Amino acid sequence: MLTDSQLKSDVDALRNKMRDGGLPNPVDSIEQLSFLLFMKRLDEEETRREQQAKRKGTSCKSLFIDKDGKPTPEYRWSQWTQRTGDDALQFVKTQGFATLTQIQCEASSSINLYFYNLMKYLFLILPALLTTMFSVYATNLGVYDPNGTFNKVADQAIENVFISWSQYRSSTVTSAMQAAQSRNRWLLLTLEPWSDPKITANPNNLLSDVVAGKYDKTIQAVCTDIKKANHPLFVRWGQEMEQNFGRYPWSTTVPANYIAAYRHVVNKMKLLLPANTAYYVWSPTGNANAPQYYPGPDVIHYIGLSVYSFAAWDTYYYGAPQSFKTIMDAKYHVAYICNPSTPVMVCEMGAYSSSDSRYQNNWIAGALSVAPDYSNLRSLVWFVCEDPASWGAFGNPDFTIKPSQW
Repeated sequence: MLTDSQLKSDVDALRNKMRDGGLPNPVDSIEQLSFLLFMKRLDEEETRREQQAKRKGTSCKSLFIDKDGKPTPEYRWSQWTQRTGDDALQFVKTQGFATLTQIQCEASSSINLYFYNLMKYLFLILPALLTTMFSVYATNLGVYDPNGTFNKVADQAIENVFISWSQYRSSTVTSAMQAAQSRNRWLLLTLEPWSDPKITANPNNLLSDVVAGKYDKTIQAVCTDIKKANHPLFVRWGQEMEQNFGRYPWSTTVPANYIAAYRHVVNKMKLLLPANTAYYVWSPTGNANAPQYYPGPDVIHYIGLSVYSFAAWDTYYYGAPQSFKTIMDAKYHVAYICNPSTPVMVCEMGAYSSSDSRYQNNWIAGALSVAPDYSNLRSLVWFVCEDPASWGAFGNPDFTIKPSQW
């Protein structure tokens, strides 16, 4: 019997979703919940063992290896739950579930027993229901971490990097993907389409040049590097496009121009990459005008948002520092207007106050406490450095945090 009221509420909500999603039999729903809980529990056990080995200065044998002893981190909960819909379901049924039978579990005997009992079950959850359930179990965390503060932290699922495609150098993306993989993370590739002076003399012509195919060789080079790394990733092209104050050449007051360029890039990448390799993140800031730039459901897997609080800035413009919930409520609504069924990822987030040393910790605690309330929210990615862009007279906020805070 469940005595924790919140846990009971969460389990009841999941069972109701499963009933409405095609699993009316309570026995079936309990079996499916048990399987997903086991997958998550096994990932947590792997993280615990990694952290314990790190403290002792020793190594540990991964629980996620195939029959030949090759590491298979892609079967960790924090990895495969990044997938969406049919792809997530296909992965679990044809790869994840089958691979579990090969795991030689060195954890507790209770986990072993639990595991072998689970193998009798069939995986029955439908695609839409599966991705809905991910957010109920947990929200994945990630970092943009140019200084390597989180390099040895095992519980981050996503690693954001910013790479310009101007005068692109071969293997740049491959190296970034391999670095993320070495830390058991998915790469969130923020591919910034800065105008290449050898192609676009006038930055105002960037988007029309993209549509004309003048950057197709660059797109091909990036895709070649992605294929070399042989691992799925998120691709976030031309972020924060609705901010029209001159920061980015791809930001425009003519949404149709951006949409045409975005669609050209994604459709080109879809032709060049194997299926289920790239998951495309259309990532506005989340302002009220963002829906004008929505490129259509066929070229996005996620909607990305940017959520920042700079206490001095907030106080000047809004009268008081803004909580994660206050900011997220408005931006989540914008994402919902664009497409109510698309998963949401906060690709950049941060908080800073020069006068209150507790501000970051309190802001983070508030964010993590309300994250489960946003049913489409899948991931939160912190911006671990000072903002390179000045916030006018208020200067450059330093969003840097320690691993103990996140």
